[in-house]
Amino acid sequence: MLTSGRMRQLVHREVLFEQESEASGLHAVIDGEIRIHRLVRNGSQFMMGIIRPGEWTGFLSCLDGLPHSYAGIGQRATKVFTIPRESVLRIFERDVATFRLLLEPELVISRKLSRHLTDVSTRSLAQRVASRLSELGRWAYSEDEGPITPLKQVSQEELAASVGATRQRVNAILRDFQSREFLKLGYGSIVILNAEALESFASAD
Repeated sequence: MLTSGRMRQLVHREVLFEQESEASGLHAVIDGEIRIHRLVRNGSQFMMGIIRPGEWTGFLSCLDGLPHSYAGIGQRATKVFTIPRESVLRIFERDVATFRLLLEPELVISRKLSRHLTDVSTRSLAQRVASRLSELGRWAYSEDEGPITPLKQVSQEELAASVGATRQRVNAILRDFQSREFLKLGYGSIVILNAEALESFASAD
């Protein structure tokens, strides 16, 4: 894999790949962050996830060869290692077991989407915000387990857009979570203090 790819240095807000652009391969973050955004009909951006050092993105377009269904944008100076799609297929299509390594992350996303569809109609806005905080603090393609990375330079407007609410309503919910000691709000940051309590709240009946 190392001999099949190349390093790329992005500046802050530089686009790694555009939404609807040609499949460009698998991308691993070495340093910095890649924000995964989808442009929606009203012109706003839905933040789908954050790719951090040691994590990858680009699985779906590698699998189906179709254009990217979202954009990948560098957050601050970011170093990325990219393996072109043709090399990805050569590596991962050798046998079924190896191919599953490429397929499994998208299966995780499919399971998450199923939960999201249910949550929209069955969970309160506060529960959806709690769930979203948990998701954004972990690799987008992983099951929801393990520590939650502090969210830095994630605006309340971005968080509100990702749950379909106004910034004012999300701000009130975040302040309530802070009073419960679920999290701590800072200037441009959200630090989860009690992941277990936050996730118990998100999943409560």
